[in-house]
Amino acid sequence: MTLLPAIAMLVLTIAVRGYMSNVSNNSFIIFSVCTILLGIGTSIATFIQSKKKYKVECRTRIEKYADYAEKKREEIAEDRQTEG
Repeated sequence: MTLLPAIAMLVLTIAVRGYMSNVSNNSFIIFSVCTILLGIGTSIATFIQSKKKYKVECRTRIEKYADYAEKKREEIAEDRQTEG
């Protein structure tokens, strides 16, 4: 979904270039393609970075929950010993 704007820009650039075919302005195409590639590269880098961040957050959340569960087990065991 993050690549959709860049792909739309690419299609639009090709369409505009086709419309402007009688004008020989290659710098427009080069600039447009470079801009689109930069957008695609940024989208991919953001996706990869977000995926790594999500994995770290999941790992941290699981570790915190495991610690919490262990503390609760110890508390319950202590309470059982004091009751009986």
